[in-house]
Amino acid sequence: MKKIKAAGFVCLFAVVLVWAVKSGASASATDELSIGQKIDVEFASYIAENEDMRTRDIDQYFSANGNIQQLAKQMDTDSIYAIGDNIIIANDEIEQYEKFYELQGNSAPEEIAIAYAEKRNALYVAAIMNGFSVTDVEIYDYLDELKDILTTTMSEQEYRELISAFESEDAYWNYQFKVYEVNLPIQKYVATLEHEYKSQHTEITDPIALDQAWGEEFERIKEDLVKQQNYVVAE
Repeated sequence: MKKIKAAGFVCLFAVVLVWAVKSGASASATDELSIGQKIDVEFASYIAENEDMRTRDIDQYFSANGNIQQLAKQMDTDSIYAIGDNIIIANDEIEQYEKFYELQGNSAPEEIAIAYAEKRNALYVAAIMNGFSVTDVEIYDYLDELKDILTTTMSEQEYRELISAFESEDAYWNYQFKVYEVNLPIQKYVATLEHEYKSQHTEITDPIALDQAWGEEFERIKEDLVKQQNYVVAE
């Protein structure tokens, strides 16, 4: 299995936003939680109290064969933020992202949340439509590695603080399982795009410059995918 690394955009809302995964830093020896950890704990608490149905069952919000309007008709119209050609963005999804950016101190959390939701959903569509799926075994293996990282880079107190908002440790990881049903296909798709891009641009010999060039290309890809979805905001 590939070693887990910070995936930036893709993994932002896996709830396991802890600084240990994002930065690779060792946990503090003190019992006091850092600002970043406190944000992660507070966001986990929000998720536990406001678990959205889209995370629970992505198949009800995604259609590869063009019957997305039929799926939308089966939902409460008040629950829908926008409808794309292949996927529906839920209001509680936007609210979830907005809460995270609000905790981060962003000055325009709703605007950033909407942009993030549009891109993440468009990436998921592209991943699935291009054949990037994920098995239950792959998800469990990924979560096992992620749990190992958390429990070895955080103190026992820090780890317990993170999962304390959920009914149990199993409930926390069961939620993560549903999150990574969406995240892992995206990660596979993005990793393939990155590999292809860097293989085609061997003239850029500086690794930092190559990463920057890929980052700019990735932003363009996301913007194009959003346009392809033709999102229509629900009235």
